[in-house]
Parts: sequence; C-alpha cells; structure tokens
Amino acid sequence: MNMKLKAGKTKVFLAASLLMLGSGFAFVSIMPRDTGNAEFINIPDFVAVKPSPDISLFATPYEITVAQWQACVSSGMCEAVVRMTDRNRNHPITNVNWYDVKSYIYWLERVSNKKFRVPTYTEWMQLAGDQTPKPRKKLFDDPRMAWSADYDLTAEPIIRITQPAGNFGQNENSLYDIKGNVWEWTASECGTQETDFMPDCRAGRIAMGEHLAVLSEFVRDPGKAGCSVGQPPANIGFRLVLDTTG
Repeated sequence: MNMKLKAGKTKVFLAASLLMLGSGFAFVSIMPRDTGNAEFINIPDFVAVKPSPDISLFATPYEITVAQWQACVSSGMCEAVVRMTDRNRNHPITNVNWYDVKSYIYWLERVSNKKFRVPTYTEWMQLAGDQTPKPRKKLFDDPRMAWSADYDLTAEPIIRITQPAGNFGQNENSLYDIKGNVWEWTASECGTQETDFMPDCRAGRIAMGEHLAVLSEFVRDPGKAGCSVGQPPANIGFRLVLDTTG
C-alpha cells in the first residue's frame, strides 16, 4: 500500500476496514490523515488470524518487502542493506539482522503511532497453520552423535535468489510465503521456556521457515553464522504482527 505523508508532521490512524473473508479474517490497513506533498512511505497491511477461540493475531500477509524497507532507508532510520531495483522492489527484504528489524519497527511505530513486533516462535507456528514445518528425520540414532543428528549434509545447494512476494503460495490463514522465499526472525531466544524442546540451544534467536534455525542477532548472512535443523537458511527477513498488549 503506497502513501505520501508530510515529513515530520505525520498523523495516521488505524483503519480496521473489516473486510470479513469467510472464516473470520479481517483486512486491516494503516491509513494516513495527512497526505500533503511529502516523503513517500510504504506501510504494510495486516490480516486477522484466529488460530484458536481465545487467540487473535494481526499479521502482515507477506514478508516485509524491499520497497517497504526502502521507505525506512529514505527516512534515514534504516540501513540500505539491499539496493532496490525495479526487479526486486516486491521481493522480501533480506540481509537484515535483529537490530535492523528493530530499527524498522522503531521507524514504523513513529509514522503510524501504532505498536508492532515480530511474532514469537509459538505465534509463528500458529500463523503457519497448515504449512507448519514437519520434523526432519535424524541422521543418527546414536546418542554420542546427538550434536550432529539434526544436520542434513546431503541437502541441495543453497539458492539465495528470492522471488516476488506471494510466489510460494497462501496458507489457511491467508498468509503467503510461509514455506519459501526467506526465513523469518521471531521474538524468541534460546534458553527460554519456549525452547525447552531444544536442550542444546544455549544462545541466539530463533528464525523460522522451511525448518527451525538459531541465528546470532548480529548475522545478516545466515549461511555463514547459523545453527539449524538441516542446512542453514539461505536468506533471513521478517514479517510483523500488531502489538496489541497495550
């Protein structure tokens, strides 16, 4: 969604234009009040997901794109980690570490007057719905080889070329690209109750995609600094959820 807002005098509101999509999905846009001649920005839309009767999440249907990232770069609050071209503007942003993501959220909160975050591991699994990653078969059963049992050294070579947003299909929650394009940062760290199922996970932050990966918060190229079930992710990006905690 492309919009123009007056630099330094941005006023926006949350327009919950509730386009009910069959099974309870609602389309949510963040709309500008001031549309004067101003800085060009690109704010993502959100889709309501209700994974259970007592849980509601509002998530971006797609991963944050290069064009959306570029709006933050143009404001001076995000680093130009990828050069935007006509070819890649609708591709997911890549090469973003955890602190890059926090910079984008900081900027977006200020131009929208709303709160955002990335989903936790548990929330990401709920958002994934029918495209939740399936457990991989371990390479070794011998407990002495537990440290390497989850690594797949026979996998295909990593392909780092991304595709336009939406090219990897839609899941039951109306979210796209859960099973492809890029892995996504989550808010969950190793060594917490949420990661008790990973006894060897001591440090790092969880990223999710075709499988689970643990990455240093400083890494932009996960192929060089990741710990994962199977091969490390080819690319790392993110999607957002509305922070409705107050």
